[in-house]
Amino acid sequence: MLHELTIDELIFQRIKAEGRDSRFDDIKQSPTRFFAAWFIQGAWVTVVGLPIWLNNAIPLRSMPPWGPMDAALLGLVVLSLGGEVLADAQKSQWRKEKKEGKHTEKFIQRGLWSLSRHPNYVGEALFQTSVFALACRSLLAPSIPWQAPVLGALAPLFTYTLLRYVS
Repeated sequence: MLHELTIDELIFQRIKAEGRDSRFDDIKQSPTRFFAAWFIQGAWVTVVGLPIWLNNAIPLRSMPPWGPMDAALLGLVVLSLGGEVLADAQKSQWRKEKKEGKHTEKFIQRGLWSLSRHPNYVGEALFQTSVFALACRSLLAPSIPWQAPVLGALAPLFTYTLLRYVS
């Protein structure tokens, strides 16, 4: 939930600053393309929620107790979310400075952006993978059908596919 709120806030601030969401300017002219964009977003929300929804369907008595690995994975969830938020904030600041004429750089190459071409995408993919790995401890319990972790694995795979080939 916190993850979605941070993304929503970023998009809201961008639209507020620009007065529109330029990503939809071209596709709004075609109902088919506009529907496809919304359909893909709906599918993404459904698929990335699978590890959580599957985990929540497991009776508490079937879940293993939390241990050091769970704490480490939770730390990775927080770290990846923080990295994604930091990368988005750095790019927003860079865009603001570019608009104000403080630089003429074609691409951002400072902060996390000096380490990766798309650190926000790295954070998103790592976040989805960490959530899946955290859910796996319960999804791999002997009483849980083998299909549950396979379905849960769709979340990081779908996210990676969208970030790599669609976005």
